[in-house]
Amino acid sequence: HISQMGTVSCSSLTFVAVVMALALSQVYGDDYQLKYDISKETLKNVTATADYSVQQTKLLSGYTGQVAERCKTQMKQQDWGIDLRKKLADVKNKIEYIDKMIYSEAVGCPANSKTCVKLAIDNNTRDMETLKEKSNNSINSNKADILKKQKAFMDTCVSG
Repeated sequence: HISQMGTVSCSSLTFVAVVMALALSQVYGDDYQLKYDISKETLKNVTATADYSVQQTKLLSGYTGQVAERCKTQMKQQDWGIDLRKKLADVKNKIEYIDKMIYSEAVGCPANSKTCVKLAIDNNTRDMETLKEKSNNSINSNKADILKKQKAFMDTCVSG
């Protein structure tokens, strides 16, 4: 009986980590600040991927004249990026979740133990990299759709 008490299963540790992450999200709410460089870099990368202003400028430069200018103004008044913003918000939540998982693992580390904290980060690196890759693919696809729709709008508008 006593020997069972001494063993802690991985699943119960995972459960504790999940409970910790949920508890942290209650404490921090929407104002959660990312703690780890891997999280900050991933968010920066995905956010940069979502920016399609350069492609949009290039697209619009192909249209000239008075009618085209009016069409450009009309096009810019529409909200083309709503799905993209929703996707980014979802990715940000996932990044925060992984960041909290790292923290929940690192919080048990002895003071000044860099190797312990590094291990907590390493344990979650693959999840973060997978998230970044999938998110960027999805975002790029979304951007291509937006630019296609904008081109179709401009073509239709200019041809009157």
